[in-house]
Amino acid sequence: THTVSGDYVIFPIHAKTKSCDVPGTYNSGALAYSPTTGKLYEIASGPQSEGVLLVQAKENQIFWPYVNAATAKETFRILDSESFGSIANGAGQIRASSDSSPLYLDGIYYFGTVNSPQPICQGTTGSDYEKDCGAIFGVDPQGQVVRRLDVDKGFRNWITASPVTDGTHIYTGGGAQSKGDTETEYLYGCSLLKLDKDLNIVASADPGDEG
Repeated sequence: THTVSGDYVIFPIHAKTKSCDVPGTYNSGALAYSPTTGKLYEIASGPQSEGVLLVQAKENQIFWPYVNAATAKETFRILDSESFGSIANGAGQIRASSDSSPLYLDGIYYFGTVNSPQPICQGTTGSDYEKDCGAIFGVDPQGQVVRRLDVDKGFRNWITASPVTDGTHIYTGGGAQSKGDTETEYLYGCSLLKLDKDLNIVASADPGDEG
């Protein structure tokens, strides 16, 4: 989805070249289109994204989550919304990818990560990467992770529904909790969630619940 930053229309790219007859010039990164010049400009290369680039005018920033965190070696990047220069990234903090759009609320960027059935997310590779899968994070404008809801807090959910807010609470939802071979405990998989700003679960609803 395209969005506007200043005089430009910007959008990320995630080209799955295996399904393209002829790969395009740009298969990753982000582009900016200028209605004034009628030209496209590459503002970043490498990362791929399926979510919307979140332009936050108050911070003069763009928050950009990635779907290819494993190869990009970072899960998000924060850009200057005027120069498009990189301000910060998530290298060394979060290792799982994100395929939904982020939310900005009261000075924090919130977004969730994937929880794929591949071994890297299911703890069968000997890596602790899996703790970042199926989680929700809060990142400040300096690029530091300041809040997280993950399996250590009894939560595991592929966040496929981009978080939204009513100004007080955060609402989101997702897919399967898939925690290795263990499915004996409820970790809010396939559920809708109501969270406070500190990522505490206030309420939840699982498909099939009544009331």
